[in-house]
Amino acid sequence: MASPPFPNWLWVWKINSSPRSRHFIWQSLHQKLRTRTLLLTRQIIPDPTCNLCGSAPETTVYVLRNCPSARIHWNSIGIPSSLTSSFDLNLENWLKLNCQSKETHNATYWSVLFPSVCWEIWKSRNSFIFTSANPIHFKPDHTTALAID
Repeated sequence: MASPPFPNWLWVWKINSSPRSRHFIWQSLHQKLRTRTLLLTRQIIPDPTCNLCGSAPETTVYVLRNCPSARIHWNSIGIPSSLTSSFDLNLENWLKLNCQSKETHNATYWSVLFPSVCWEIWKSRNSFIFTSANPIHFKPDHTTALAID
């Protein structure tokens, strides 16, 4: 019996970003973020509904891109117009296209900024869940500065 094909995700380790952001993208691709859907499959919680909006199951792509809270983050930072349609792709293609983009955003490569924004969205979600902090308090300039460092 042949083993299933291994996805070619080696590109993740070539992302021009912090090691933390690269590892976070790697975990996202492997569906290992502790989303409510993952916790449900492990029988840790009874309901996968997103804590931020309460309107859909919280999957990796939902929490990073589709949740209204995530949309606020992306809209506040501003998605390059050539990449707007990528926000309709599946998780793997969305991450890969944006992490490998040659676009610039306010003099910063989008491929550097994008993983940092994903990481900030995840941290914002966790702050809300664990400390009841408002997930809307997202500072695009702060995230851009973190991405450049």
